Amino acid sequence: MNKRWWAVAAATVFGIAGFLFAASANTAAGTNLRSDTEALKDVLAQRAAVVDARQNRVTALQEQVLQLTKQQEGTAIAKARSSVEQLSAPVGLLPLTGPGVTVTMTDASPEGNEDANPDDLVIHQQDLQAVINAMWRAGAQGIQVMDQRLINTSAVRCVGNTLILQGRVYSPPFIVTGVGDQAAMERELERDDYLRGFQAAVEFFGLGYEQVREESVTLPGFEGPLGIEDATVIPDKADQKDKK
Repeated sequence: MNKRWWAVAAATVFGIAGFLFAASANTAAGTNLRSDTEALKDVLAQRAAVVDARQNRVTALQEQVLQLTKQQEGTAIAKARSSVEQLSAPVGLLPLTGPGVTVTMTDASPEGNEDANPDDLVIHQQDLQAVINAMWRAGAQGIQVMDQRLINTSAVRCVGNTLILQGRVYSPPFIVTGVGDQAAMERELERDDYLRGFQAAVEFFGLGYEQVREESVTLPGFEGPLGIEDATVIPDKADQKDKK
């Protein structure tokens, strides 16, 4: 058993009953997806370039839609759009400003850890998931990872020493910001069983973990594809009773 897992095991003795992951169905449930394959990294870089180009195209089209919408003011289309905008904020499609908590995580230096397992010196997707899940449990109104807003279909995945989020590739340090009740988020981050074990690894190997309060921070609205092709309206319970 290497030192990092010994540290995690030592921390679990004091109450860890298991890991809690509230990630979306698209997330790999904490699976370690890291790989050292250089070819795979090259493919990811190419894919990221394609995503950026398409995102620029989406932004241009959105601007065209906005201009056309302004021409429809006062019409039924404008009224329908107003209803959509009222629902956009709760699902993360609009910017969100408020007090928050930011957590920054980064890999440990190999220096001084020559005998350690290299896998113990890097941030894993389950490390990031633990922070995100703790913030959601605390009632965060919105969460941003790096420069992207999370929604219910967002998936946090790691490949090699990089993070893949909604088609884009990021290198450490990894930054997670939650907007909401700061005290509640801090409590959940402190008492999360998995993060207690992670803090032991921070002490043993020098992994980076910094947590700060943000007096006011603005999260961007989600700008990527929603990934929802169709939806079905759930009948009201009262309507169901009437039909019976």
